[in-house]
Amino acid sequence: MRSCFLTKTGWSFSIFMSMKSRIPLILLACGSFNPITNMHMRLFELARDHLHQTGRYRVIEGIMSPVSDDYRKKGLVSARHRIAMAKLALETSDWIRVDPWETEQESWTETVKVLRHHYNESVRLLQSRKEIMKSIQPTERSTENSLSSQYSACNAYRTLEKSPESSDFLTSVLKTVMEA
Repeated sequence: MRSCFLTKTGWSFSIFMSMKSRIPLILLACGSFNPITNMHMRLFELARDHLHQTGRYRVIEGIMSPVSDDYRKKGLVSARHRIAMAKLALETSDWIRVDPWETEQESWTETVKVLRHHYNESVRLLQSRKEIMKSIQPTERSTENSLSSQYSACNAYRTLEKSPESSDFLTSVLKTVMEA
């Protein structure tokens, strides 16, 4: 992480550059959210704070993914109502959202498939944004700003693999996604 010195001219730029050089991450929580609680939301806040404190990561989004009705958990409220409750609970958050994709599947979906779906969606959205930016500002971009260097799961995996503070769990999840 770059040092941040409090000067009249360079302070905010130094913080911006430090955040920009961090590996962007999206946090994903799968579960029934039956019902969503303050602790579900707090989980995201704690994870984001910890990842930011490492100096290596920048959390760009949090996604809650409720299970489908086919999960057949006793007392499971309908997906439609769980999504509505989650949307109400998250309406003040500017970075956490509920995504209905998993609830729309005809059967229970393995977590690795949910991870793969959201990874592919994120890449697709980032590519769309990149194309829009090219049409608005047709300037040559440096390799530092390229999609492949900023949003590559391979780079995130390699960094986590070498990082002493990375958890075995997170590394194994990324390995599973990369190998699947």
